[in-house]
Formats: sequence, structure tokens, C-alpha cells
Amino acid sequence: MSDSMKLLEEKIGKAIELVDKLSAENDSFIRENEQLKAELSKLRIEMSEIEDRDIKKSEKVKTKLNSILIKLENMEQL
Repeated sequence: MSDSMKLLEEKIGKAIELVDKLSAENDSFIRENEQLKAELSKLRIEMSEIEDRDIKKSEKVKTKLNSILIKLENMEQL
């Protein structure tokens, strides 16, 4: 076989190895991306739950403060 054919075969072999390596990396990145998407979805749900809880706490505090203010106003009128 001529040298040019051997060189071409080597280059093709290296190209195939590179494609295989890049395909494996791509598969790994796809799996990691899916895991990160799932984690992000979970974190968004948790964040929403925390925000809802904070809103409820805030409303309770507002209600209590309004009650205290009304009581103070009533005391001032005495």
C-alpha cells in the first residue's frame, strides 16, 4: 500500500476516533443537561412554595399589626 493511502487511513481513523469521542461527550452533556433541568424544576417548585409561605406569614403579620393599631387608636380615644 502506498504511503499516501496509509496516511489517509490514519487520518480517517483519527477522524473516527474524534467523532466517537465527541459523540460520547455530547451524550454526557445531554444527560447532565437533563439532570440540571430536573433540578431546576424542583428548585422552582420549592421557591414557589417558599414564596407562598412568606406571603401567608406577611399577611398574618399585617393582620396582627392592624389589630394592634386599632387597639392603640381605641386606647387613645379613651
